[in-house]
Amino acid sequence: SRLEFNDNGEYIVGDGTDLTIVSGADILLSPATNVGIGNTVPGSLLEISKVSGRASLELSSWSATATAAHAGVLIFQKSGTATLNTFTAGDHTTAGEVLGRIEAYGVDDGDGATLSSYIEFANDAISDADSSPGMIKFATSDANDAGTPTVAMTIDDSQWVGIGQSPTSQFTVKQATADGTGNGGFILRNYANDNNVFRVYSEGTSEAFSEWYYNGAVKNLIRANGDSYFTSGNVG
Repeated sequence: SRLEFNDNGEYIVGDGTDLTIVSGADILLSPATNVGIGNTVPGSLLEISKVSGRASLELSSWSATATAAHAGVLIFQKSGTATLNTFTAGDHTTAGEVLGRIEAYGVDDGDGATLSSYIEFANDAISDADSSPGMIKFATSDANDAGTPTVAMTIDDSQWVGIGQSPTSQFTVKQATADGTGNGGFILRNYANDNNVFRVYSEGTSEAFSEWYYNGAVKNLIRANGDSYFTSGNVG
């Protein structure tokens, strides 16, 4: 069956299996509520659902040109004005303004959808005449976050990276616990057997420790304000 609208080539056709919409211009949907694909009660403007299978959204680019202009793109657009498709003077995005998010939800033991983790894109500083300084935050939830994940890593507009806090240097790591018990701090491990090779951590009132390993055991320990030891080799 075929439903034709005018002589410009726009029509809807069904073959008993697929429904095809053909248009020579934009296809506009103006629903009063939400649109569901595979879901009769969609919870968002567009919800794609699949029972006993993978719900997926695919962006396919077919091109022999190896540039970003010929690849699939997911765009988050945030404007400082409340008028659709309008950019006006003085309505630029500001420092800390969230531009977009990718969020992942699970189901908690109370049978509710709960935010588990997210990637957030924001302005790191106020936009100027030709740039919107960027910042990316990666957040995850532990068993006590109650749907409010904790930011684990931040990349700012200087390309500085912070783990456990906002970066204060090119690479900043904040220890998650008050001391370095267990595997706290920064650890380098061997690629073959996963043994510790090198570890830096803090204890007490911000005293620095570094451990040097051989075959998984600590052989050398250097402390900033206490005894250090070397179990083998010479020191020159």
